[in-house]
This record gives sequence, C-alpha cells and structure tokens, in this order.
Amino acid sequence: MSSYGKDQGMGPSTQRKEAGFDAVMKMALSVSKGLPHDIFWYLDCNSGSGLNETCEGSPLVFLRRALALSRWHIRAEFCDSNSEAILQLRSNVQRIQPWLDDWQLRYYICDNSDFLPRVAEKIRQTERNPEYAFGLLLSDANSQSQGYPRFALRDFATEFRRIDLLIHFNISMQAMVDGAKKSGQTGFKQWLTPRELMAELPRPYWWVRNPSAGGAGIQRFITLYGHSWDRGHKGRFADFYSTDSPAGEKILNCYTGFKDGENLLPGFGGGNT
Repeated sequence: MSSYGKDQGMGPSTQRKEAGFDAVMKMALSVSKGLPHDIFWYLDCNSGSGLNETCEGSPLVFLRRALALSRWHIRAEFCDSNSEAILQLRSNVQRIQPWLDDWQLRYYICDNSDFLPRVAEKIRQTERNPEYAFGLLLSDANSQSQGYPRFALRDFATEFRRIDLLIHFNISMQAMVDGAKKSGQTGFKQWLTPRELMAELPRPYWWVRNPSAGGAGIQRFITLYGHSWDRGHKGRFADFYSTDSPAGEKILNCYTGFKDGENLLPGFGGGNT
C-alpha cells in the first residue's frame, strides 16, 4: 500500500515547487526528443518516498511527464539515505505502470555524495560517448548543510555537461548565514550564495524561479536551472527568469530584503503562480 511521506520537507509551497520541477522536466524531455541521442538520464539526489502529504514528489512527477511525452530510453536513478523512503518509493512507483518497455529504474540507499560517482560510472559503462550523455539532475536538499552534495555534484556536472541541473535552494537559511557572516561569526565557509553555487557548476545558461512566499515560520526557496545551450526562451517561463535579466538579478541580489508573505517581485509577475 502506498503512503505519503511525512518527513520530506513538506510545506505550504511544496505543490508550487513540484509544478516548477515539472515545467523544467517537460522542457528537458521535449528538447531531448529532437536530439539524435537516445538515452535520457534522470538523477534524483533527494528522492524520498515519491509522495508528499498533499502531492506527488519529484520521482513520480518525472515519470508521469516522461510517460505523457512517450519518451523512450529513460534511465531513472533515485537516491535517498533513508531505506524506508526508498522502500516506499519502489511501491509508489508501481502506481505509474505500465511504463515503456525499455525504461530502467534504479534505487540507491546511500548518501548522495556516493550516489553521483556510482551513476557517473554507470553512464561511462552505458554510453558510447559519455561526454554526450543527456538528461536532468535534481538536487532538492533542505539546505547546503543537509543533503547538498557540493563536491560530488561539481565533479559530475563538470564531466557530463549536457545533463541539465535543477537545484532547489533555501534562501531563508542563506539569509541567516549571510547575516552571521556580516556579524563576524565563523564556521560558514562551506555555505555558498546562489551566485557562488552557480559559478562552481559549468553551465553557461542559468534561470532562477521567483521565490516561494513566506510567512511565520515558513522557509523560502528559489529554484536554479542550468543548461548548456540556448533553448530560445525569452523573458521567462513558468516563473523562471534568466539570471542575466533585471528580474533574475533582483532575485539573486535581494532575496534577504523581502518580507515574509509579501508579493516578492511586484511588476515582474511575482506571487505564487
């Protein structure tokens, strides 16, 4: 019997987050259908059980989108350090069947810093030209100190530059870290600003999604999306803005200045869409 995850960082903005993930998944999968390369690699670094309290999580969102687009040659790699979550995910994924015959789904119970080198080796063994491997990697960590595989992700992204990167980023936590640094506190060298994080990952095109709304006790997030060639988007898509645009720069530069609950980018189509 499938069950909804109770400890996966579920919050008021989870449904909005998953809708943003789905928009990127749809675009990446659609682009891949026009390429001569067959396999689409999907890596979920924080997969959880695949279900939240009120909505499906990223593993099921991806599989449903791939089915809707009739995308063959899916290689989906799911990771979580919680063995119970992976057990639930296996069960919950059965709800998506029947999937296409040549799909391969693999599950890993380990830290995602170990997961990424293992998948990298699988890509090298599978692909005739591994440097041309195409797909999407999702990192949906609670914060940079809880589940973000910084160095393993940097190495993976450097080797496989045609695999897009989708990173959910806790700006509430980052704002507190920035304040601590300004006050002279130490111990935060491992914490990167959004710009520093993007600079570590070799993708020439970056987008940032309008931050989730805040509120008392509610943590806010942005989603960063990086890819290696121009997709032809102008302005915005699904509330994502180019990081070079005025709206994108405002999100990256001023996230600490927004008040909880306010419309974060008035005039730029902000809010909870």
